Amino acid sequence: MKNKPNYTELVHKYLANELSAEQLNEFKAELKNNKLLRQELSLQKKLDDFILDDELENFKLGLDEVYDDLIKRKPKTRRLNVSKISLIAASILILISLSVLFFNSEDSILSGDEIFSEYYEGYPSSYNSRTGEVCLKDSRFQIAFEQYKNKDYKKAKISFLTVCENYPNNVASKFYLGIVDIELGEFEGAIGYFDKVIKSKDQYYTEQSEWHKSLCLLKLGSKSEAVKQLSSIAEQKGFYHEKAEEILLLLE
Repeated sequence: MKNKPNYTELVHKYLANELSAEQLNEFKAELKNNKLLRQELSLQKKLDDFILDDELENFKLGLDEVYDDLIKRKPKTRRLNVSKISLIAASILILISLSVLFFNSEDSILSGDEIFSEYYEGYPSSYNSRTGEVCLKDSRFQIAFEQYKNKDYKKAKISFLTVCENYPNNVASKFYLGIVDIELGEFEGAIGYFDKVIKSKDQYYTEQSEWHKSLCLLKLGSKSEAVKQLSSIAEQKGFYHEKAEEILLLLE
């Protein structure tokens, strides 16, 4: 994408799945930094949604009939009944609505669900013990972690909960409960566990929890809350700050 691309044609090919793997990677990379490209993609997506709408297809047919009356018929025989006058009025209202939608919409170029899918990578199934944490070979934490490692998330949740009951200050278990809830599709529950970790101000797990909480908020469609969380992450200049800045660009 060194030369200035034809955004309309490029976006059309993207939506039609006509880009090669290499072109697709270039497109996604460009999308993160090119506001004009994001605007073009947003516009074409919305146009496609309207074109595919059956009611608007019927509306288009109605406009064609009005066109026949106004343009194709001779001047002396031009007569519009009440229903066709209403149709013209409706067309004006829809055009106004489309203008508002295209130029004043606060929707992001990608949905929260799409951004979540793009940025959530799961959490590594490796663990290094730290002083004060329950991670002995025969401990419930170790059992829970092995279940997590094997992607047996339902059992892992029960085991991590047991650790939390017996060791309320075990921050690692609360963090992994948040990750397990994400894997189980329980995003509100995950946010609850991440909030507990963030409140603890744990040096290792707080930043990780803030990042995963922001992704959960996006998944749930809580854009404003996600923006606040991502802005905080970006300002901290930690491990996730570049990814947070990328997402904030997509949410503009």
